Parts: sequence; C-alpha cells; structure tokens
Amino acid sequence: MSMLIVEQRQPAYKAPDKEKKVITDMAKLILNPNVALSNFVAMDVTRLPPVAMDHLDVSALLHELSALRCEVRAISSIRMEMEQLKVTVRNLQESKQSLRSSANCMDPGSCCRLRKC
Repeated sequence: MSMLIVEQRQPAYKAPDKEKKVITDMAKLILNPNVALSNFVAMDVTRLPPVAMDHLDVSALLHELSALRCEVRAISSIRMEMEQLKVTVRNLQESKQSLRSSANCMDPGSCCRLRKC
C-alpha cells in the first residue's frame, strides 16, 4: 500500500460557514490513512532548549490525578457495599437453615421420632 503525499492547496471558502468547511477538510485529510503527513523532528537534539517544570502543563496532570482519586473512592465504596452484601447473604442463609430445621420439627412425623410424644 503506497502513501499519498498531498501537495494540493486548500480551497479558499468564502461562505459564512467557511470555518466549518475548513475544519471538515482538515479532518478528512488527517483521518485518511493513505495520506502521509509531514513529520517534524529535530536533527540535532543538543540545540533544543532544556525543558523545565515551568514549561509543563501541570493542570492536565492535576485533572488526571483528581479523576484517579474519584475512581479509587468509587472502588472503595463498592468494596464496602460488597462486604455488606456478603454479610446479608450469610445472614439470609443462616435464616434459611434455621427455618428449614424448624419446618422439619413442625412435621408431625419427624418431631415425634426425635422426641417421645
């Protein structure tokens, strides 16, 4: 599969919705897998200026950290709910067992066999 290199100029739109048309054309160009987009790389990395903490966008990191905290809190609340459900299920199973044993004792034939009536 060969890549296409686009060297055609973008059409100049003059309609009131020209921004929408330009964005649509750009999206089509970028999303087309047969088009080779230009790659911009530094030939000599030593000539690039150093990157310090002042150059980083920390707000995106803080947003991600806050989203992760919310997820951890949600998981811990789900874990607590699961523990409560396990206790409830255990109590229901014990109630079921006790009801079965009392139902067996209510049966006139079985009760007389256990106790002398």
